[in-house]
Amino acid sequence: MKGGSGKTSVSAALGGLAAASGWRVLMVDLDPQGNLAREFGYMDKSDGGQSLHNAIVAHQPLSVLKNVRPNLDVVAGGRHTRKMTNWLSAELRDDPSVVTRLDEVLESAAANADLVIFDTPPGEAAISELVSASAHYFLIPTQGDAASQDGIADILARIASARSGKDPLNAALELLGVVVTFVPSGGKVIDREIRKDLASLLGEDVRIFAPSIRFAKQAAIDVRARGIGVAEYEVLKTKSEKALPWHEALKRKVPTERFSSAAGGLASDYQQLTEAVLEAFTKRQQELGYLE
Repeated sequence: MKGGSGKTSVSAALGGLAAASGWRVLMVDLDPQGNLAREFGYMDKSDGGQSLHNAIVAHQPLSVLKNVRPNLDVVAGGRHTRKMTNWLSAELRDDPSVVTRLDEVLESAAANADLVIFDTPPGEAAISELVSASAHYFLIPTQGDAASQDGIADILARIASARSGKDPLNAALELLGVVVTFVPSGGKVIDREIRKDLASLLGEDVRIFAPSIRFAKQAAIDVRARGIGVAEYEVLKTKSEKALPWHEALKRKVPTERFSSAAGGLASDYQQLTEAVLEAFTKRQQELGYLE
């Protein structure tokens, strides 16, 4: 529910790394800012959420961007998602059944996917209702501050509401876990304190994934500027350094790209987090009988 907590960064890393590992992934961008397009570099191909808007509002066929990466398809979001949100907000007051529209729209697009990831916007109640009706798990990125903890409490209340009552919106909805984001480099004490506070708030039954995602501003800026994932960025960095280290290029006055020194650590954080999330997801699917 809070902006700047790392929802898009975590979603993009999880989807991109899962796809690179062989999972068939469908990503659905529900944020009017449409920042997934920057994360994956498909700005020139994005319709700004027009197809998603038309599918939800007017039952038109949904257009999916295929193979944004191998094994990775995307339903684009953007400025038209705002119009969809406004329509939903008004429509839900008179016809609560429209809350199932996303589930209906994605039935065909998600048929062959191993994993569907929704990137949600902050504070959009109508979108939260759609996701609550369609998703199986919530994954919550948080910086651990007081405002973020308030947002977690709101999501927990939303999950409880969706699961309860005589005719629950989504009895299967549950919290998969929490991800601590943007911890300062060298901030082990801060990280421990955040995790301690979250454990106190959430109880021992809620998983707080490790590792935390470190704060690496320059790497994050570079990744979005290039439209690549942090792991892809690290590969480029390594190739560039093998070709000619920047200090050697400077000595020879040869133009070369500069990369953030924190990229490797950040890539490692996301890789370990993705492995942990997919392991938890798979284990839970097995427990519920969806997988052998």
